[in-house]
Amino acid sequence: MTSLTWRYRPFNASFTSFSANILAQHHQQEAHEVNQNAASEMLQLLSACLSNQQDMHQLLRMQQSGENVAAQIMEAGQLTLAEIREHPTRRASLESTTTITPLTPNTSHQIQDVQHGLVNLHNLTGIPPYIKILDGEVRKDDEQAIGGGSSTDIWRGTWMGERAIALKSLRNVKADDAKAQKRFRTQIELWSQLQHDNILPFYGIVTNMVPWIHIVTPLQENRDVLHYVKINPSASKQDLLVGAARGVAYLHSREVPIVHGNLKCTNILVDDMGHARIADFGMAKIVASVTGENASYTLSKGLNGRWIAPELIRGQEAREASDVWSFGMVVLELMTEKQPYAEQKNGFAVIVDISTGKHPRRPDVVSDPMWAMVQRCWAFEPQDRPAMGEVVGWLEGG
Repeated sequence: MTSLTWRYRPFNASFTSFSANILAQHHQQEAHEVNQNAASEMLQLLSACLSNQQDMHQLLRMQQSGENVAAQIMEAGQLTLAEIREHPTRRASLESTTTITPLTPNTSHQIQDVQHGLVNLHNLTGIPPYIKILDGEVRKDDEQAIGGGSSTDIWRGTWMGERAIALKSLRNVKADDAKAQKRFRTQIELWSQLQHDNILPFYGIVTNMVPWIHIVTPLQENRDVLHYVKINPSASKQDLLVGAARGVAYLHSREVPIVHGNLKCTNILVDDMGHARIADFGMAKIVASVTGENASYTLSKGLNGRWIAPELIRGQEAREASDVWSFGMVVLELMTEKQPYAEQKNGFAVIVDISTGKHPRRPDVVSDPMWAMVQRCWAFEPQDRPAMGEVVGWLEGG
């Protein structure tokens, strides 16, 4: 039996007890006292484990062998810190309550150890936050948004005091909307199961930064592919397109296929290694389900219409083939570093062109084979377009 496994014999019991206790009714004094005792004990256990490098590497080995201890620790750490945040004056009350185990004087250091340890655990194992409502775990670092779009703002933030994150506020989804919270929580649980080098991980949502709900993801300092190639002229656009295509193909290959619904260069980010990461997949459909607005109508408004397939303009639901059409526009956008239909300044005129089967003009920077591929992606009828797997194969061979 390894040292960490032995250490976890008392931890597992404490974790099970604590998980059950925090579900009790917090207005009852007995439950309040038990929760505080459990949180105090758990804080000490977590602090000891997460600050021990040998234990951390053992956790990684256990994670790689298929054991889920790392996820349990992530959950326990989040629950413990949440319990402490919920009772900020507990230290004073503990001193006068003999039935509650007092917190030690170095509690603040233990809290910092746990926060730092959870970030290290994430960096080491790739385990995202287990609890998806991240209220109290993140902060907004700046008063000025670093990006955004027609209905979103993106802010720089921090998770657990040190992990750089992006906070995307959705200006048409209010933070106190219970329906929206439930819808996003359910969807992010599904998104958190996705594991692919070309998919941007989701951490969770924040509901206490009024007035809007915020989506939390790792911060990508390189921003999107268009920005990246402009500041890195030697970057391979072909490699970025291959990575992006692989990411979309992965979404489509799921048992229940995930349709992105809003593919364009601003939704393809670049990580620290220079790899493309697909972001915001499925977001348009979720926002539409919360606001009651038709997703196709939302996408066809303004400049978003430059990327969408003709069937969406006709009010049909987005399918995998709709993403294929949009990916063809992404290829054109990245190669030219201009929006699709750049020669057409009027957004409504673009919608008319798409509806009547008129394609963008061919630019000089697109080769014959690549132009042939995007023309196939732009087949008017969805069933005539290639699957994303075929697009990946073509790009990899190109």
